Amino acid sequence: MTILEKIKYFQQVWRTLMPYLPAPAPEDAARWLSYPVEDVESAILRTGKRFAQSKIPTGFDAKSAYRYCTATARSIAQRAAVVATSQQTGAVEK
Repeated sequence: MTILEKIKYFQQVWRTLMPYLPAPAPEDAARWLSYPVEDVESAILRTGKRFAQSKIPTGFDAKSAYRYCTATARSIAQRAAVVATSQQTGAVEK
């Protein structure tokens, strides 16, 4: 998948899961390119739960949801990297 295809894909996933919030602009979605697609998908799912339509106040700024999604994707990717490293280390020690 090219960079532009990934950005459009992330926007499409966002619109599908949270049609009540505007999809991120390309420059916002581009921040997620640093993370694996699966991690971004998981982050968007978590964002949808955290910012459910019934939970967001009137006049809510969607940029808060974009930032939350970015932080969540980063956290998921870091956790996966730690697990992968510890598995490699454990395999070497055996």
